[in-house]
Amino acid sequence: MPIVELNKQEDLLEYKQKYNKIIMQFSASWCGPCRRITPLIKNRIENINNNQNLYVYIDVDNHRALANEFSVSSIPTFYIHDKESDTLTKPITTSDIADLSKYCINNGIPISECVY
Repeated sequence: MPIVELNKQEDLLEYKQKYNKIIMQFSASWCGPCRRITPLIKNRIENINNNQNLYVYIDVDNHRALANEFSVSSIPTFYIHDKESDTLTKPITTSDIADLSKYCINNGIPISECVY
């Protein structure tokens, strides 16, 4: 599964049309819980051989308007966008990789429960 850091907000519109599911992580470089979970989720995503889904890291300091649009009040916050239904999942705010893995699995992202 590709991993990208959002550069331009407009890119998200392109991603929504191109990928079946998008995991969006709203975070910040100064956030301790964000720094803890980001390498863990990236590690699990790197092991998924699937180019139909995408992981997008969104820095809330660089994309304040987008964070406001998504009502992000705490970080790290994750959403999953589903292309087929053009809907967002209810967000999860967590730095627990087990909780995040269950969230992804329950929303159609086949993330492994174990880290290699």
